[in-house]
Amino acid sequence: MKNKYDFFISHHQDDTGADASLLAELLRNEDYRVFLDVDTYTAGDISQITLHALERSKAFIVLVGKNFLGRVNRENDWVRLEVENAKKLGKDIVPLLVTDIDLKAEYLPESLSFIHSQRSFSYDRSRIYAVVNELIQAFNVRHLARRAPNFSYTVVLVILSLCLGGFLLIYTQVRSDLYHERENQKALKEEIRELKDDNRRVNEEIRELKDDNRRLNNEIISLYKNSSVNEQN
Repeated sequence: MKNKYDFFISHHQDDTGADASLLAELLRNEDYRVFLDVDTYTAGDISQITLHALERSKAFIVLVGKNFLGRVNRENDWVRLEVENAKKLGKDIVPLLVTDIDLKAEYLPESLSFIHSQRSFSYDRSRIYAVVNELIQAFNVRHLARRAPNFSYTVVLVILSLCLGGFLLIYTQVRSDLYHERENQKALKEEIRELKDDNRRVNEEIRELKDDNRRLNNEIISLYKNSSVNEQN
């Protein structure tokens, strides 16, 4: 049977839903065909759709979040059933660890204990593109010839470019305004310093004038006393 999907992504929506969506989008941007339940299901019996998608998928990725162990130990857990079926179908299975978790066999149900020995990868959003490349290399999945970007993708890129350009323009203007503001503050501080120096010089001159006035008054008083003594003689 010819594969319809390159990757089947299994996950608990309320635990690793956002991470699964991001991973699926990045793989699709690389022209890989991805089955992800939240955006791939059509009308019909979901269990049959999932089984059919599993049968026609080359690689199987299971996202392991903080609630993974508690959930898969329930017999009716959806992710557990998907992993069990993928194992029965002989699919290549890779656990993708979204959180730091120990997948020891004794923590897993017997039907999933094999995951302990599977090669796993760590999911890190700060290096998500590297994670995608590691998964592609691990599965050795070949995709179709690269297509030209579709219209919506091009529009998104144009909008992002315009937003980035606008942000850079505003950032440059703000930096320029801040620079001029700092220069104005420096000039104002220099003027204030000069005014303080001028004020100091004025106060010094006033003090000297007061000293001169005091000396002059003393001389006048001395002359007056001497004149009085001479008149008495």
